[in-house]
Amino acid sequence: MHPKHKFLFHFTHKETLGHATRLTSLVNALTKTIPCEVYILQGGVPQNFIIFPAKAKIYHIPYPFDSKISFNGPRATVHARERAGFILNIIKEVRPTAFITEFFPFGRLECLPELLPSLHFLKTSKTRIFASIGYPLLSDLIRHKEDRLIKLLPSVSQLFDHIFIHTPPLLENPYVHACLTTDKQRAFYKTFLESIAAKTSYTGYIVPHKILEPSHADPIKRPKGICTVLLSRGSGAVNPKLIANAISAQAILGNKYRLIAVCGPATSATEITFFKQHIKKTKAQNTLLLKSTADLMKLLKDSDISISLCGYNTSVQLMQAQKPAIIIPWQNPTSKDATTDQLARARLLQERFNATIIPYDKLSAQLLAATIKKIHSRGITPPVAPAGWFNGARTMARLVQQKI
Repeated sequence: MHPKHKFLFHFTHKETLGHATRLTSLVNALTKTIPCEVYILQGGVPQNFIIFPAKAKIYHIPYPFDSKISFNGPRATVHARERAGFILNIIKEVRPTAFITEFFPFGRLECLPELLPSLHFLKTSKTRIFASIGYPLLSDLIRHKEDRLIKLLPSVSQLFDHIFIHTPPLLENPYVHACLTTDKQRAFYKTFLESIAAKTSYTGYIVPHKILEPSHADPIKRPKGICTVLLSRGSGAVNPKLIANAISAQAILGNKYRLIAVCGPATSATEITFFKQHIKKTKAQNTLLLKSTADLMKLLKDSDISISLCGYNTSVQLMQAQKPAIIIPWQNPTSKDATTDQLARARLLQERFNATIIPYDKLSAQLLAATIKKIHSRGITPPVAPAGWFNGARTMARLVQQKI
């Protein structure tokens, strides 16, 4: 007997990991909850290191444009017509029970030309349309596109039957709202969320799923009497200065401290070579450099202090691991507006989990070393996050089952 339901996802990325891990966790939860087939339209530059669920069929949308360079410049949409035609053809072939966009329409506004024909077709054919949103940030609102977004977002959101936001109910919203820099932004944010409240569910966080091939034996054993500092750069798409400064900080701190630096799978060969040379130059002998790890949580649990950006996956794991954290939220160097989901989430972790924030433009090896030493001397364990915060994948699967 063939599965009754078919789910077709659309997602893209900037060589980050959060979008793929959330999607993978959702697919696994859906297939365990509902007899179904799953199809994925992958819209970014293929990430060959990612392990998608074996039960899912992957379609790579032609002319991919969203990669790590998208953080610092305009994205090319010159092939939107071809991409739109490809997506619509797959929809007509699969005939899904539900079409699920990842992050769109809260973000990825540049995908509107490729998605709009399909959304109208799906609406006409009475197919359910859902949005899977990692966090309640209207990303294009703070990227100098607010006038366009204010005009488009209400009408586009009307095409969706339900919107699933993967945080605990209203937990991150006040922090996002506080990060907005103009009255116009704050007013629209509040009004828009109120307008979609009836068809919005907050599922709780989605715990990161293992999506990377193990590339080495992770060094999880901690030497006695040594403070282990774990640096995680997420996917490795941004902020190389963070790793360089951490290596220099380890040299300042000396051999009573050990640094494990996980650079991220998107790290280039040129960057890896530079980091290795920097270790030799600074004589940071107690530094271990890794390109990636298949299980960051194992490393976190066996560390004393964490240093990281504040991406979705890392922050969720920090809340679970109860490790003292130094957070350097990502900031787009080409934008004067510092508002991102990372800044809002960093403030949440600072307020509720005693995390220490260092602004990226204030980062130095000396400040990082001093902060590590201060946190280590205090020996304070962050509070426990409620277990109910981390059921996002199962909750969405259950709600989808009710709404199809």
